[in-house]
Amino acid sequence: MILLPPPLPPSALRRLRLGWKRLRLLDRARRKAREIVPLADRTALIRPGDILAVAVMRNEALRLSHWLAHHRRMGVDRFLIVDNGSEDGTRERLMAEPDVSLWSTAASYRASRFGMDWANALLGRFGRGHWCLTLDADELLIFPHWEERGPARPAGPDGSDGTGGPALSDDRALSRWPAGQRRAAGGRSADRAAAVRPAGLPGRATANPWLSAESGGGRGRGC
Repeated sequence: MILLPPPLPPSALRRLRLGWKRLRLLDRARRKAREIVPLADRTALIRPGDILAVAVMRNEALRLSHWLAHHRRMGVDRFLIVDNGSEDGTRERLMAEPDVSLWSTAASYRASRFGMDWANALLGRFGRGHWCLTLDADELLIFPHWEERGPARPAGPDGSDGTGGPALSDDRALSRWPAGQRRAAGGRSADRAAAVRPAGLPGRATANPWLSAESGGGRGRGC
């Protein structure tokens, strides 16, 4: 007679599956990092506490000025951008921006999971310990009353940004990339972690390969 172990509860099975998926995506991002070549590497200027924005672009010269100005106003300190074969001057304009670090690739956008492998490679290398915003060139971060409130910083455990300014306290657009910690909420569930989770619009917590199975940012970044 063979005794079989009891079946795993659904929650444990889900954690196991998401954990395995996370490991696969981490490995994929590391391999895909070989496809992007630095053109203007200013990452040495990243300071503790800086908010980073990560994007993959192609032929977005018409949007760049407004896109960069808007997110600087929203509190972004440094931009990490991959140019995917632009032909309209996007690459040259980004190289001239002092707060932009730029990489280039001619590899397939589709084969990189529509740019997410390249973005995850940059997030894994530079985003640890920072709050990171992942965007497309046609996306803008906003939050209630953003025009009046000015630059926002992610909320701390007390719901403030630590300076008396506006704080972001949900999980739609910004993702926390912790150094050494698996869960941004200190072990709490996603529903109870609003005070320490980032971003500006109502959303949902999803799996992200650089975080634990329960944590993540809007739109399933890295899923």
